[in-house]
Amino acid sequence: MTTFLLGTLMAIAIGSLAHVVMGGTVGKFAAMLISAVLGFWVGHLLGSLGMNFAWFNIGQLNALPAIVLSAICAIGANWLLQQNPDR
Repeated sequence: MTTFLLGTLMAIAIGSLAHVVMGGTVGKFAAMLISAVLGFWVGHLLGSLGMNFAWFNIGQLNALPAIVLSAICAIGANWLLQQNPDR
């Protein structure tokens, strides 16, 4: 349970930091948080099941692939939700 709480808090921090850096609306903030949390746990699962990483583990949490994929997903959500002012 503590691994889940720590991972979710780390993902929320990554999504919040990405929103502070890139800016946007409240809806974009929610989308970035959700995508960061989902990306974090998918990255953790890939690190434990597929790639079998042993770098930067925090207990049972595979932090390196989880942090990387969480940041990629948060930035990707921001990129997907950008509005085109020329249209």
